[in-house]
Amino acid sequence: MFTTLLTKDDMLAVEDVSREIERRREADRYYLSSTVVMTGSTLSEGNHLYLDRTGPWREALRLILAAADEESERSGADAIMLRDLPDGDLEMDTFMLDEGFSRVPILDTHTLTLDAPDESAWYSALHNKKRYQLRRVIEHAKDTEVSFHGVGLAPLTAEEAIYLHGLFEQLEQKKFRINLFDLPMTLLPGMLTSPAWELWVVRIRTEAGGPPQPVGFWAAHKCGDTYAPFLLGVDDVYRDRDIYRVTILHWVRRACALSMHKVRMGMDAEVEKNRFGARAERIFMYLRTRDDYAGALLGEAVAKVATNQQIHQGAD
Repeated sequence: MFTTLLTKDDMLAVEDVSREIERRREADRYYLSSTVVMTGSTLSEGNHLYLDRTGPWREALRLILAAADEESERSGADAIMLRDLPDGDLEMDTFMLDEGFSRVPILDTHTLTLDAPDESAWYSALHNKKRYQLRRVIEHAKDTEVSFHGVGLAPLTAEEAIYLHGLFEQLEQKKFRINLFDLPMTLLPGMLTSPAWELWVVRIRTEAGGPPQPVGFWAAHKCGDTYAPFLLGVDDVYRDRDIYRVTILHWVRRACALSMHKVRMGMDAEVEKNRFGARAERIFMYLRTRDDYAGALLGEAVAKVATNQQIHQGAD
């Protein structure tokens, strides 16, 4: 349930704040970084807290928090984080605030519910405006082909893993709304040792003018009726081919092929995901820290960004 890991304190801060802190990290890679005991991990999504609310759930949750405290002491962690909890739970709010936690809003997550039996029915059920927005994406998708890697299928070569990892970094380095440390090069091959994970590689067909190398990929987790893409990489050189949106379309197609009813699309890129009919879900985390100094540094960075924005607005 809990993972102990090193995270950036600005992991879910606004982009301008993360950009300012990354500037400072040029001199100190681990500036404003903390060891955290977290429900789930940075490669999971959703509410990881399972409580039977019809029973003595407060006593049960105290036992869970006691275990987190014990791990925090053992590892020297700076914070305990319970994340991705649904909004509007006043009983839980009261309990966790009494336990010394702060309630912190985070980015909305997005879920596409597939009530339709196939892709055609899903597309037909979309609002007219969304269907219009996706017409170009569907046309561009005709120029692509996908190949599948997973347990019992072709493994990734070392060269392929390095190339796909580079596509992921190319996308991640452009945005800071979810600011994480670089992922290890061994991650993609490691995922493919589990039947719960699969990896799809997107190419533009040769006859459509595509290069020999992939232009995108995604890695997804399969559980029950839920399909959850977690890692995505695209080659920005082919932006005019709508590769990012084409890849999301392939998510939907894959989920339909597996007869799954939900696609967990995660945080960020809300406008793009809304085009496909995904709905935003407001979530938050409970956080308890013991490092006031780090909080003060983060606050100072926030204040500097706010001041710079005021200066630019005044200049305009």
